[in-house]
Amino acid sequence: MEVKVLRWPSEAEQRAACRARGVPCLMVLEGREVSAPTGLNVLEDWVRPPITREDFWARRATLQARAQAGAIPSIDGEGVLRFGGRRLSLSPAEAELMRVLVESFQEVVPRETLIQQVWPDDGQPRRNALDLRILRLRRRLSCLQLSIRTAWGRGYLLDLRDPREELVG
Repeated sequence: MEVKVLRWPSEAEQRAACRARGVPCLMVLEGREVSAPTGLNVLEDWVRPPITREDFWARRATLQARAQAGAIPSIDGEGVLRFGGRRLSLSPAEAELMRVLVESFQEVVPRETLIQQVWPDDGQPRRNALDLRILRLRRRLSCLQLSIRTAWGRGYLLDLRDPREELVG
């Protein structure tokens, strides 16, 4: 998979497209005063010129290796979640919820965003409807070495499973 090289911040809108497609992205900052991008995922990196050719190519190679190793999960139109060479078929409702979490891999997604995505016409489902769906997904995701973590008072995030979780209870 090819690494997309973007000028930051002038091509910032392309970053979201790269994330959505799971394309690795190396952002080159435009000037010394420009702030570095925040909230990087595992398929993103940035550099500030001047940079040596060797360092630039090393960062690109690292991003490419992460992408080829399945460093981030993906979900297809059929509701199949893939990660680390494994796959898991999801129900349509589970797939809708997971699409939002996958697009924001390792970032907090507010509860309200998840509710709007899964129940767009119903307004507010029962208070625990989202919690129950998350609970079921947590159990199913263990085979992929992924977990859904709670960010208390903010929402949920999809993350890599901590091997120590298997030692608990």
